[in-house]
This record gives sequence, C-alpha cells and structure tokens, in this order.
Amino acid sequence: MIEEKRIANEWRFAAIVVDRIGLILFTIVIAITSLTIAIRAPYLVA
Repeated sequence: MIEEKRIANEWRFAAIVVDRIGLILFTIVIAITSLTIAIRAPYLVA
C-alpha cells in the first residue's frame, strides 16, 4: 500500500514536470511566432 502510494506520487511529480516543460516550450514558440509575424508585417504601423 505504501509502495503503491510512493509510486503514484512519483508518477504525479513526473507528470507535473512534463506538463511544465510543455507549457514553457509552448509559450516560447507562441512568443517567437508572434514577434516574427509582428516584425515582418509590412503595414503594422501605418
């Protein structure tokens, strides 16, 4: 019982870490894409 709980907690922690890495990568990709589109837009500031 205790061993199962420990393993479940380890999996929960691993899932949180993977989720956080995904969030960070998604945020970086969206920020870079948005900046690239804004910089390359010919009529952004008219």
